[in-house]
Amino acid sequence: MKVVIEATERDIGTKSELKEMRKSDYIPGVVYGPGRDPLAIKLEKNLFLKEYRKTIGELVIFILKIGKNEFQTVIKDKQIHPVSREIQHVDFLELRQDSKITINLPIKYVGSPVGVKDGGVLEILIRELEITCYPKDIVEDIEVDLSNLEIGQSIQIGELDFQNIELSLQPDISLAIVHPPKSLLEEEEEEAAEGEEGEEVAEGEEGEE
Repeated sequence: MKVVIEATERDIGTKSELKEMRKSDYIPGVVYGPGRDPLAIKLEKNLFLKEYRKTIGELVIFILKIGKNEFQTVIKDKQIHPVSREIQHVDFLELRQDSKITINLPIKYVGSPVGVKDGGVLEILIRELEITCYPKDIVEDIEVDLSNLEIGQSIQIGELDFQNIELSLQPDISLAIVHPPKSLLEEEEEEAAEGEEGEEVAEGEEGEE
């Protein structure tokens, strides 16, 4: 998804100046890019939040229009107020076609596992992956089909099919797993406990002889 946002270049401000900027309904930000100095900007708060809220949970390319220039970017980091939870500052990372970028990509899980239909419990272990690639190879999300997962089975990172994308995690790490039903686990625990008790009794009888 691509979203166009108007921004204005600003001077590097002091803490008090940034505070006044926020009171005037602007959000300060910085655009970082390979091979050049960071660019300080400010975003009109209401307009930015209107577009930003539509994109939560998705990978979005923000096209920043600053004067006569346009920058294709992704959000690198955000500062959130600890009480109000409002965005206080945004760092953008400029996309350059000749430079690789490292970003977090959301995982889109689809399908209902066979194991869940049989009474199993699905646990999602990872909801996004850190990837490194060139901008042209960026995808909006990773789709993972869970339909064939049976009870006791998991799907691992190594099973994903990627083109020209590097992953930070090892291929044997599980993304999702279908656990046995709670009742089955309890039965197995009871059987294991009974087995231990039987062994103790047998050992006691041998000692008496």
